[in-house]
Amino acid sequence: MATSATVKRLVTARALSGSRWHIRDNFLREGLGEASSDREDFLLYVGRLSAEKGVIELVAAWPEDAPDLYLAGDGPLREEVIAAAKNKINIRLLGHVSTASTQQLYSRARALIVPSIWAEPFGRVAVEAMKHGTPVLFTPGGALEDVVGGLGVPIIELSRSGIVEGLKELAVLELDEHLHHKIRTRYEDRFSFSAARRGMREILGSVLGLHG
Repeated sequence: MATSATVKRLVTARALSGSRWHIRDNFLREGLGEASSDREDFLLYVGRLSAEKGVIELVAAWPEDAPDLYLAGDGPLREEVIAAAKNKINIRLLGHVSTASTQQLYSRARALIVPSIWAEPFGRVAVEAMKHGTPVLFTPGGALEDVVGGLGVPIIELSRSGIVEGLKELAVLELDEHLHHKIRTRYEDRFSFSAARRGMREILGSVLGLHG
């Protein structure tokens, strides 16, 4: 059983047969989030300040005329991130943030940005944002495209122009007045505890030959 199509592809590429593999998305146990359309004009990064997360590239490329970027997290590149953000007045380093405060940030943010430069096997922070109906901007190459579906924006290149283009596409996406509700519904259908329970029943039924 794999947690995403990306994981299945990586495993089967190592000569393991894919015919008996099942995909069962990870899920969140936490309570309900709020899919509010009342948002503030900032984008949010949540995660470790480490090389594979692409945070240095994100900070270095963040346009000076873009909305504020909030960075919630800590890690080995903390000092490098501080240095890269030194002269950028639209970047705020929040450091370590409690779980409760992180949930509030998800519900307030215009969007979450996940700039990973490695193939994310799942993308928990993206799902946490989706629980609050928050759209996700992400770098392609891992599982995030499947997790987010058509309700997010891929950033093809972690450069100033790539981010500007991503923000333009986000603005188009936001023209849909039902966007936040649609994202929340995708979370409920794919990544909630009830969805996981339903999926496991289906997998067990398939494996054991059970029907109905």
